[in-house]
Amino acid sequence: FERHINRMRKHYRRIRELVIQITEKYAGAENVSEDEAGLHFIVRISADDPLKQIYESCGVRVTPLSAYYDEGSEVPESALDKYVVNYSSADISRFSEVLSE
Repeated sequence: FERHINRMRKHYRRIRELVIQITEKYAGAENVSEDEAGLHFIVRISADDPLKQIYESCGVRVTPLSAYYDEGSEVPESALDKYVVNYSSADISRFSEVLSE
């Protein structure tokens, strides 16, 4: 069981590194917030940023941070251009294509 856990940690660490590389390439490192976030991190991008399509083509799910606020509650302005990036179902084979573009 411990070997499986270590193998999965290594697998997701590699995916995380690739997703962060793509994000830094297109949005800049200063727009990434990844403090102990598990299989997620937050990125600051505009609503029409092409990075969202790049994520989706790689199987990375992108959700507006504002979607995590209770319905009817006020969403702070600082959350309006932030997205939660979930890479747990990412297709690692697509990353090399995206990074070479």
